[in-house]
Amino acid sequence: MKQRNAADEQSVKDSSKKQNERRRQDIEDIRTLLKSPNGRRFLWRFIEYCGVFKLSADFHNGSRTYFNEGHRNVGNMLVADIAEADPEALVKMMLESKLQEGDNE
Repeated sequence: MKQRNAADEQSVKDSSKKQNERRRQDIEDIRTLLKSPNGRRFLWRFIEYCGVFKLSADFHNGSRTYFNEGHRNVGNMLVADIAEADPEALVKMMLESKLQEGDNE
């Protein structure tokens, strides 16, 4: 919900409370996904798709670099949320990803 009147102290408090509740719910939703192998695989695929661990520069096309950085920004936001929800989850997801790669070889 948008803050409609910054001069109204109660309105500011209500807006802040709603934002905090929404953030808490977002983190809880991520915790739920992290509890299952399917959820972790989905999140890991999304992180990889965003190119979080890749160079985003395209030395032949500057516009492509900006596009890639936009992807990375979304991926970095997700990584930060995962780290807040469960600090050990990223390592677990990396290990599971490597194990799955080994199964496909």
